[in-house]
Amino acid sequence: MHNPNQILTRKMELESKWNRLFLENNRVTPEMNAIHEEIRDCRRQLVSISDTNAKYDPLNFQDDFLNFNYA
Repeated sequence: MHNPNQILTRKMELESKWNRLFLENNRVTPEMNAIHEEIRDCRRQLVSISDTNAKYDPLNFQDDFLNFNYA
């Protein structure tokens, strides 16, 4: 599994490329469809990492907004 920052960087690069191609072609091309699939894969990886982190990082309920003795 890659670092989330690497995945996010890759996703942003792909989105930038997709946008540039759209501006150049004024339509969606087969190459852009392939890029779109890569973007979707990046999103899936990021969601998977987020879900995994949510399962293993316990919530901390000692935050100030939940502490009634803060006044």
